[in-house]
Amino acid sequence: MRAQVAKRFGLSKTQVSSVIAEGAEIGFLTVDGSGAPASTDYLRESYANWISIELAF
Repeated sequence: MRAQVAKRFGLSKTQVSSVIAEGAEIGFLTVDGSGAPASTDYLRESYANWISIELAF
């Protein structure tokens, strides 16, 4: 999974791991026992709020 994300966005697997770790630290992602990230309700709500603000302008 990390290799696919890294390839798609031109990042290293280490960079992808760092982004996932940061996302988990601030509550945007959770990481299961196998290391697979998943979005949280907080991420979905924050993204929806951001989009509505951007569309308003």
